[in-house]
Amino acid sequence: MERNPKDLTLQISSLGKQYRLGKIGTGSLSGDLRRKLSMWRGEQDPAVPVDFDGSDRSLYGDIWALRGVNIEIGKGEVVGLIGKNGAGKSTLLKLLSQVTAPTEGTIRIKGRVSSLLEVGTGMHPELTGKENIFLNGALLGMTKAEVEKKFDEIVAFSGCENFINTPVKRYSSGMKVRLGFSVAAFMEPEILIVDEVLAVGDAEFRKKAVARMKEVSSGGDRTVIFVSHNMTSVRSLCTRCIYLKDGRVAYDGDVAACIAEYLGFEGKGSVKSYAWPDPHDAPSGEGVRMVSAQVVSPGRAYGEPFSTDMETIFEIEVERTDPDMPLDCTLRIFSESGDFLAASGTLFFSEREEKDRVKGKRVRFTCRIPPDFFNQGLYRFGVLLVADRQRAVLRLDDLFEITYTTAPRDTDGWMGTPAAHLMPRFEWKAEPGKDEN
Repeated sequence: MERNPKDLTLQISSLGKQYRLGKIGTGSLSGDLRRKLSMWRGEQDPAVPVDFDGSDRSLYGDIWALRGVNIEIGKGEVVGLIGKNGAGKSTLLKLLSQVTAPTEGTIRIKGRVSSLLEVGTGMHPELTGKENIFLNGALLGMTKAEVEKKFDEIVAFSGCENFINTPVKRYSSGMKVRLGFSVAAFMEPEILIVDEVLAVGDAEFRKKAVARMKEVSSGGDRTVIFVSHNMTSVRSLCTRCIYLKDGRVAYDGDVAACIAEYLGFEGKGSVKSYAWPDPHDAPSGEGVRMVSAQVVSPGRAYGEPFSTDMETIFEIEVERTDPDMPLDCTLRIFSESGDFLAASGTLFFSEREEKDRVKGKRVRFTCRIPPDFFNQGLYRFGVLLVADRQRAVLRLDDLFEITYTTAPRDTDGWMGTPAAHLMPRFEWKAEPGKDEN
């Protein structure tokens, strides 16, 4: 899509970043010169480790983390950046934040950039939370007066009021994220870059953070670049989505279509999905970790909303460290206001049903919810994993948010929708009553 250059906040042209594998400096000029001389003579590199059998363990070669990337982002856009681990997302953000320099291409930025790339970014561990707020403000080019004006809002949003005079080195990872995001979001940069760090925070703070990012971009003059493996957050927050694959832009445009391209779920109907290919990113508990999760309504065309008259399929795949550990899964359904509405779980891991027990490290649980079960509105899907039928090992109460639209029903003149959380279609019949005689 053509954009007016005057409205552009960010313009990336033919951007590339190359890394060299195995070619690491020796730490001194004389050592580097000896290495170059040996290579010029065709001799073995003196700085490369050698195994006992004399084999060279060097990993010479070049890798392009990014190549030929062209992106234009205008004022007020909320752009999601998705892709597998190793696709180049973090490299691109580091280039935009000027943490590292590009190998080729150009980046033109109009305005200040505020980045939150990892827990504790830009914070000095020995300084207090208050001192770090002023330090980060100075790094962003803010004056002391400007920081003081926003100080109370930053502290209140972060929820760290009781610890604001405590050194940051004593903060938990979640507290660091809270304070770091609050500083980045309230300093009013022209471009706010947020990486996957929000996954460290709790569910309540993630909601606040997403709401703040929407507020930041709603004025139309500030841009947000949001990186996440949480497709639900990307879909709800972003107005545009970019899919990076093998260091190149594979798709740039509509959010739903971009997520479909990334997940490969074209034609499967309405879908929300997570995937955690990296074990370090996955939700985990005692002896288990999530591999993937999805909610699908196969009777709908892709991109259409979930509908009350269609079947809903809930599916998760988990990995356990002990292949013989009995594991049960329970689907938990909540209302938008947090009321616990329903729960349904597996019972096939009892000792009496040993023949039906699932073997192997990975287990896929599937639950089919029949049509005409939900009413219109928003529902939250959670999951509870229990080992040995007695020990909860992983609980996620906010795994998915699904909004259902009401399917047309023959109500014969009834106006409106009952204000009930659930509206299942049970079997009913009407017939004449028995005579009293």
